[in-house]
Amino acid sequence: MSITALIAIVVGLLMLLTPFIAYNSWQKTKKLTRRADFLESLTWVLLKVDVPRNNEKTPLAAEQLFSSIHGILRDDRVVQEHISFEIVANSTLIQFYIFMPTHLQDFIEGQIYAQYPDVHIEKIEDYAQKAPIENMVIAQTEMTLTKEDVYPIRTFTNFEVDPLAGITAVLSKLGPQEQVWLQFCVRPVGDEWQKRGLDLVKKIRSGSDKKKSGMFVSLFKLLGDVGKEIVRPNSAVGAGESKPVELAGPVVEALGGIENKATKLGYEVIMR
Repeated sequence: MSITALIAIVVGLLMLLTPFIAYNSWQKTKKLTRRADFLESLTWVLLKVDVPRNNEKTPLAAEQLFSSIHGILRDDRVVQEHISFEIVANSTLIQFYIFMPTHLQDFIEGQIYAQYPDVHIEKIEDYAQKAPIENMVIAQTEMTLTKEDVYPIRTFTNFEVDPLAGITAVLSKLGPQEQVWLQFCVRPVGDEWQKRGLDLVKKIRSGSDKKKSGMFVSLFKLLGDVGKEIVRPNSAVGAGESKPVELAGPVVEALGGIENKATKLGYEVIMR
């Protein structure tokens, strides 16, 4: 087949895909509009959570708390609520806050008291609206992952001491004109990410995790025989079973971490 004929086929295929791309764009815009309308209809409440100094609850209580809060998961992801867990520190105190839709207040308070019966929860006005930030130098950042989200991060089980203690120790040393605000916006997700993680483990262990080529290779594959001439499949190891893939120790450990993570309930999280 000549190059000219091949280009004509690809161009024709792209023209066929154009309505599909436009439809997907319209659907995405429609979802964003629904999401914006939903958020605009909500009212919000800010709770201050005072934890007693002699609190002896282990991090496991927090894990159980978030397992319970996962119950707000909706089938419709477009209108899924999010909750913001916040830590604010200055030279005199470290304070915990939770910002949420008003209709979730009773449920969230109940789950907190179930795990931390000695805390004091109080509804307050938004501290962020009254913060004296004039003439202050402000730096901000948002944390991102260095790998795919199916990979594990270190949890409290990987630390010899409560990891929160390390954070609060730093926050307790702020100067008179210094403040630190930490924000963790979370919303529950279904189990789709778990399947992605287990599929990745399977691919890596089988050696079939090589990245695919670009969009045009995918188009050529759809052309049948033409695609077969351009994209050659990976050569087989032999007529029998495929050769086992030898993996480095850190890779094996990471794969075990992915499998363990896939047993947990999931959240989408933004850390600022």
